[in-house]
Amino acid sequence: MIGQETFRAVLDSDNDGIPDIIEIGGTDSNGNGRVDDETDTDFDGLADIYDNDLTDGTNGSSPCSPIPGCLGSSSTNSLIDSDADGVSDFLLDTDGDGILDYLDLDSDNDGIPDVVEVGGVDEDGDGIADNYLDQDNDGYNDVYDPEVCRDTNSNAAGNYLNGPSNGIVNGSNASGFANNDFAQVYDVADLLVIDFGTVLDVGTKYVISWRRKNSYSFGPTADMVVEESTSPSSGYSTHSVTPQTTSITNFVRDTLFTENSTRYLRFSILSGTNDDIDFDAVKYLYDDTVCITPGVASHVTGPDTDNDGAPNSYLVDDSDGDGIRDYLDLDADNDGIPDVVEAGGTDVNSDGRADNYSDSDND
Repeated sequence: MIGQETFRAVLDSDNDGIPDIIEIGGTDSNGNGRVDDETDTDFDGLADIYDNDLTDGTNGSSPCSPIPGCLGSSSTNSLIDSDADGVSDFLLDTDGDGILDYLDLDSDNDGIPDVVEVGGVDEDGDGIADNYLDQDNDGYNDVYDPEVCRDTNSNAAGNYLNGPSNGIVNGSNASGFANNDFAQVYDVADLLVIDFGTVLDVGTKYVISWRRKNSYSFGPTADMVVEESTSPSSGYSTHSVTPQTTSITNFVRDTLFTENSTRYLRFSILSGTNDDIDFDAVKYLYDDTVCITPGVASHVTGPDTDNDGAPNSYLVDDSDGDGIRDYLDLDADNDGIPDVVEAGGTDVNSDGRADNYSDSDND
């Protein structure tokens, strides 16, 4: 589509192993980088707990116009737009260096990378979590991602249903995936019924493997009638597409999309002249989610029981229990010795931050 852009979700913008939602002050009690409660009442794409306007989405009581452009100023995130004026007025920048925490590899500027302060591994000292791998393409290192899942396209085959079928020879050959074994639909009264085992939504893709009767001579066209229903013996609606083929050697594959809620397909020939068909198989395609071995979250928050968008507590990464997370705490163990000094750095002015600060690459 011309003019349409596709954006990839990035759950950890600076790859330090700490999800962005936590670094901007949000709640993420399972460390998966996503909002804990994804309820979106007005369907504007922003979870209710962080939505400044619960009425302006397509399902809201007062949809803005034109959607989606208008949502940028009305449906703002309460974490970064506290006065709901459409302008970001708050994003954490703990060390005041002009780099927001969710992009800053050393958010408190104590010389110790955030990834190290939350218990991650950074052997090369670049501030980025080692062994980066992102198999689900969510912008969050699989080493720390507790939900490593990706969408895939899967397919399932239909199975021959003998009871409501009529006159079919070798009907069982129509079950399963295409393998060039076929059922015979050779008479205008023949009915071949296939059961998908589940009701498919309107618009589901299915693929039919078939050919004109192999013993015919090449030339005429075979026409196949396709009907859809949620009941095996009644309620069938004829599909608007009538598949056709002249092939008597190779099985052809015709792709159709369900025009009705469909569990059963019924196939027949259009007429008794030249339409006899060898029916191989039919399968439907669907989206599936495949999850693999997850990582271990480096950082999680406590729950948000008062529903203010901010966590009540931080379950890990607060060694001294002062409410300041270690990667933001200049003295994480509260022993009076700045972390930068304990890590071997220099802090002549005792401000807890590494001296002679320079950041030529702005990271």
